[in-house]
Amino acid sequence: MVQQSQIFRDLYQRWQGHQGLITTVLAPSAAQPVTPELMQCISALSAEYDVPIHAHLLETRIQAVTGLEFFGETIIQYAQRHSLLTHRTTIAHSIWLTPKDIERVAVEGATNVMVLGRVLRFHVRQDLYRPEVGLVNTVAMEPITRLGGPREYSKIGELFFLT
Repeated sequence: MVQQSQIFRDLYQRWQGHQGLITTVLAPSAAQPVTPELMQCISALSAEYDVPIHAHLLETRIQAVTGLEFFGETIIQYAQRHSLLTHRTTIAHSIWLTPKDIERVAVEGATNVMVLGRVLRFHVRQDLYRPEVGLVNTVAMEPITRLGGPREYSKIGELFFLT
């Protein structure tokens, strides 16, 4: 985590408050592609520099299901257990919170923000959709997410760099 910490420190020193326009924020894309060690590193940097954490947690039913499947607990529990959920955390679009998750968010002082609206279209390959349960087979889908760097990508459970 030393390399990631130093990247943030350098960016913070260079850009924080630049011309009164830039606020530095730690923004893991979601809990699934982020290791527990990186979550704890993000939390420590947030506390040290007093900067916000912004993460997309539980914005889809897939995230709700995969949290239970992969970690044996909800994504909010997982984030809380690994120190990502703090009073400096803003959670984007978390519409799949359980009643206990809502309590956890409140206890930690985190904030949930949502865009109120309606998704009109969403495309998933037909062979991945399980209509009998209304779910997408995420194992077969093998989702990939960008981790924030220009060449850093991840599938669930693995990290790779584009060269």
